[in-house]
Amino acid sequence: MPLIQINSPLPATVTATASARRVTLVSRGLRLPAVLGFGKTVSGPLHSLTDSSSSDIAFVANSADWEILSLAAEKGVAGLICPSIAANTLVDWLDSEPGIFITGQEETLFSLLILNGIGSASLTKSVLDSLSSVAGRHSALFPETKIRAGIHRPFLVISAY
Repeated sequence: MPLIQINSPLPATVTATASARRVTLVSRGLRLPAVLGFGKTVSGPLHSLTDSSSSDIAFVANSADWEILSLAAEKGVAGLICPSIAANTLVDWLDSEPGIFITGQEETLFSLLILNGIGSASLTKSVLDSLSSVAGRHSALFPETKIRAGIHRPFLVISAY
């Protein structure tokens, strides 16, 4: 039987196979749900934006403004997690009005995960403490949002390994 390579954004174990086209992967981790996401699925080590480097998934405690988005782009992060973003900042960053019913395939400099929505909210202390406590762990950001054909919200998974 030929060896097949399976690319997964998280460390995982193959637990089942069905035909030559489908496998079941199981991974352990912490799942953090979000409200909106933009960009593509990305993975990498999780760090605060100030401690991040290229290919990391970074997080910030406050609403993402143009300065935060510019810093994330300058550092070359794969993804950014923020509690909120102003509507006009999001439109400027995407260079168009976002579709809110289906997102997750936009061409962006980095993927963006918005935990609470549009506005100026900050992370709660418990969420900030949780993210800080798992800094350095491998994580995967799944930005896809679908609201019309069954609700599917974006999320972050932080690997337990």
